[in-house]
Amino acid sequence: MKFYALCLLGLLAISCGPERGPKVDFSAAPLKPGGDVTFSKAYAGKPALIYAWATWCGPCRQVAPTIESLKEKYGPKGVSFVAVALDDAPAVRRFESATPHSADVLIDTANTLSKVVDTTSIPMIMVVDGNHEIVAMERGVPTDQFATITRALDAVAKQ
Repeated sequence: MKFYALCLLGLLAISCGPERGPKVDFSAAPLKPGGDVTFSKAYAGKPALIYAWATWCGPCRQVAPTIESLKEKYGPKGVSFVAVALDDAPAVRRFESATPHSADVLIDTANTLSKVVDTTSIPMIMVVDGNHEIVAMERGVPTDQFATITRALDAVAKQ
């Protein structure tokens, strides 16, 4: 009986672990003029925090300062930060001229990121490892004060 109880606990522990997801790849236009950026090529082998947002999104503005703080801490440890705007280019350029992100800003007018993950709920914050597999994802304003995202960044950052 103890054996079965231990097996059940083991299965529960595995199923309750961090959500690992598909490999993330998408193409989007950079904020600065140029051709589209393909995530897998531009960030090859690099872990990243990907932040989907829009200029009109109040909760996105609420989480932006925390993402900036995380970039200050984890950027030097090899983690890339990519802010993917789900908005039109003129609106993003106006927003960024007034309130710039320090992350790389990509404009995804074709919604290519949504073909990999559901981006209908923003802000959407995910951490991917160097293979671009999803390590953690939060939709909306994180209710755990970014604890899940921070643990994932600790796991993928160079120590």
